[in-house]
Amino acid sequence: IIQDLLPKLQMYWPSLVNTDDDFWKHEYLKHGTCAKALTPDEHEYFKYALMLREDFDAKGILDVAGIKEGSETSWFAVKKALDTSFGYKVSVGCNMDAQGKRQILEVKSCYLPYAEGMVQRMDCPDASNYRSCGGPMQPVAFPEFKKGV
Repeated sequence: IIQDLLPKLQMYWPSLVNTDDDFWKHEYLKHGTCAKALTPDEHEYFKYALMLREDFDAKGILDVAGIKEGSETSWFAVKKALDTSFGYKVSVGCNMDAQGKRQILEVKSCYLPYAEGMVQRMDCPDASNYRSCGGPMQPVAFPEFKKGV
């Protein structure tokens, strides 16, 4: 159902821990089903998410801030770069990689529906939560994105 979107999903929204298919299924079941009024089906959900991503190029902003794929950074540095650029507070989460090192797992932007088919940015409720990253200044890896598979 989302075949035409796969190249962009693989490029911009890959999973770091599961197969992409399992990850996207989880994302749709967790978030897409709650957004039915905005995006009535799976295809529209992912199409809308990819459209929002055009205004939320976290990887590009981190690159400009000197935080490159494969480098080590901190939760604080990532948050500062993203929050400053976007003008609202995002959520940054970490997990442990296969070698037991903390790595950036996800960057979330949050939105509030305000009209049919429209959303506005908002501060994420958990924007100040750094616990999964150990501490605000502890080292975390910014893993390399796997290229479209």
